[in-house]
Amino acid sequence: MNYIYLLPLGDIDQNFFKKLGQDLEKKFRLPVDIIGKIEIPSYTFDNLRNQYNGSKIIAELSRLDFPNAEKILAITNYDLFSEGLNFIFGEAESPGKIAIISTARLDPRFYGKKYDFEIFYQRVLKEAMHELGHTFSLRHCPNLTCVMHFSNTIEDTDIKNAEFCEKCKKLLELIKS
Repeated sequence: MNYIYLLPLGDIDQNFFKKLGQDLEKKFRLPVDIIGKIEIPSYTFDNLRNQYNGSKIIAELSRLDFPNAEKILAITNYDLFSEGLNFIFGEAESPGKIAIISTARLDPRFYGKKYDFEIFYQRVLKEAMHELGHTFSLRHCPNLTCVMHFSNTIEDTDIKNAEFCEKCKKLLELIKS
């Protein structure tokens, strides 16, 4: 059986991973399992930017063997960037197997606000679904409330639902069948 594996990169609460895994299992109708954490390779850190390069992390993860993995979603609390962008909430091979999200800019405290678990969790769920959607070949959707809509700001993420629009849902089902 093929799984979606959640892979902690650094220190992230295991209970948080369990909740996220349960929700992703319902959304994608694939079993989700958490695999042991690994450390982010130091060469992926850019000293000038004080951020990690998401593309380099994905390239590094693609060299590892994950038996029975349909998809791998790496999650870190470190800030990420990709060439040409100031920051990214996440990145994925599209189509592909590996995606990564960062919780750093999804946390309300990053913006000087009070911590709110529900807001934080919904943001993480949306970005996890978005990046996994890319691994299944889904592209950015023009529907502002679709989870596949591109998030250029945290407000974009907040506007989205943690659901695929009807068009993206049908496309995902076609791809998975």
